[in-house]
Amino acid sequence: MTGLGAMRAARLAGLGTSLIVMTGLRDASIPASVKALGGILLRKPFDSAELEAAATELLAKRRVPAGRTKD
Repeated sequence: MTGLGAMRAARLAGLGTSLIVMTGLRDASIPASVKALGGILLRKPFDSAELEAAATELLAKRRVPAGRTKD
């Protein structure tokens, strides 16, 4: 199973787990698929700052419920 296949299976099972997808593939359809499934894409090679930024973004989304703003 590919990473995208695993993401689709998780979503179909009702899991909303935050995901960071790491790939070395240059398939043009991957970014849109990852975004549609609610993940963040990192293309290899990436550095630790990019990984940290992606994790920070996902954690920030979890802290603020949809439709609400930080006060």
